[in-house]
Amino acid sequence: MEFQEFQQLPEDELFSKKEPEPVSRITPEMSQMPASPLSDGINAYHKGDYAAAVEQFQTVLDDNEYDGESKIKAAYWKAEALTQQNYARENAQLFLEVAEMSDKHCLTAAAKRRAEAIQRYFDIVDPQPQEDAE
Repeated sequence: MEFQEFQQLPEDELFSKKEPEPVSRITPEMSQMPASPLSDGINAYHKGDYAAAVEQFQTVLDDNEYDGESKIKAAYWKAEALTQQNYARENAQLFLEVAEMSDKHCLTAAAKRRAEAIQRYFDIVDPQPQEDAE
């Protein structure tokens, strides 16, 4: 095994104050990839167009061509988009439904945490009256 000789940078380059050049995370190959309802939905969500995002995610959920992984992602992001549109107690149930789709997916734990956070929020802000036990 050969070792390459260590090359030291000149001092003016080592302590330069110029800004590093930005690195693009989008490769030319990625820009040529076809869009999908899932990626379109995530993009719409991040742009704040939650209604369009919900439509795209519903397309994935209704289409049998998508695998379980895509459907779990679509269901989770749909729940997030609906929550952004209307933060309501009922949204906790949307996340619980995502959590029930798979116990091994990474979004399962996130969905459970979101459901608990929504429920806790409404327990503090708008507590439901306790029903008397008979």
